[in-house]
Amino acid sequence: MKIRPADASDRQFILEMVRLACALEGLPTPPVDDPEVQALLPAAHNTTLSAVDGKNDAIGAVWCQLREPPLVVDKAGRPLLELVIASARACAVKVLGAALLDAIAATVARQASGLALNAHLLNPAVRLYVRAGFRVAGRGRGRYGVVMTRSLTAPSTTNEGPARRR
Repeated sequence: MKIRPADASDRQFILEMVRLACALEGLPTPPVDDPEVQALLPAAHNTTLSAVDGKNDAIGAVWCQLREPPLVVDKAGRPLLELVIASARACAVKVLGAALLDAIAATVARQASGLALNAHLLNPAVRLYVRAGFRVAGRGRGRYGVVMTRSLTAPSTTNEGPARRR
């Protein structure tokens, strides 16, 4: 497995990863034009990484973006980058997911104090997020969403909490 910056050849794969990220386990993936899918699509300026296997086939993706309103702000009031991650291979999620989370954290560490993500309470990936250093920080988007954060700085320098609503 290799993790690399996503490029134009990854566009269709990333669209499918967005659809997977928007779906709850056991339910159909939403269509491409679903507003939730459209909101999670990474923009050209977002940091986006793809994982590929030995045949150079894409198997997972992760990206960070700033959304309005932000999920969480840091102690200085700056929004944390919101992370989205998905894997095409369920059997490899544990290893692949951990590698993607570590890679994105290392890639954005100089520009962000932390990462945030919105997870459904019943999402089995929550265990992966906890192992990767994410902690529940409050209520997230959606009826059963929780915000999870991971500091990218020393623990004493951040104090993430739920974003203040405007």
